[in-house]
Amino acid sequence: MRIQADLEWCEGHSSCVSALLDLSEDGTVLVLQSEVTPERSDEAADAVPSCPVAALRLIG
Repeated sequence: MRIQADLEWCEGHSSCVSALLDLSEDGTVLVLQSEVTPERSDEAADAVPSCPVAALRLIG
């Protein structure tokens, strides 16, 4: 499973910030770990719906 961010949709609300995601210097989401390990699957599943502009998705 991978987590993917759409930088054109991201508005930098930071509700997704976690061990997998952070904010870049320009204020948009920065994917720190695109491949989601089984240990991080719950964290990724929580991060995706936390984005108020639906800029995140899980693939696979």
